[in-house]
Amino acid sequence: MLDAHLDRCAECREYDADVTRITTDLRAAPLERMETPVVIRRPRRLSALRLQASVAAAMAVAVLGAASQLATGQSEPAFASPERYPTSSQLTREVNQIIADGHAFGDVSGSALPI
Repeated sequence: MLDAHLDRCAECREYDADVTRITTDLRAAPLERMETPVVIRRPRRLSALRLQASVAAAMAVAVLGAASQLATGQSEPAFASPERYPTSSQLTREVNQIIADGHAFGDVSGSALPI
């Protein structure tokens, strides 16, 4: 499905070529010794008190969030998707192409995809 998308999308083909070129250049470049080594330190364990405070803060945020959603009194969801996407035609075209690619994949492998 990725190859099918790259065949029809010039922008993604260009991005793929850039990533491939950069990766090839990086792998071909000679290694350089660092003046200062990178040191990765293990994080200290949280004390029981700090852990309890973190959990209490997370619970307070969750309770306040739930309370604010219940207090609105609206029947609509708090996070509704927009009625119209700025790229709805592109989205529709891509979804239709993915479905077509899925059907083609199902024909090749001998089993249909549950679409």
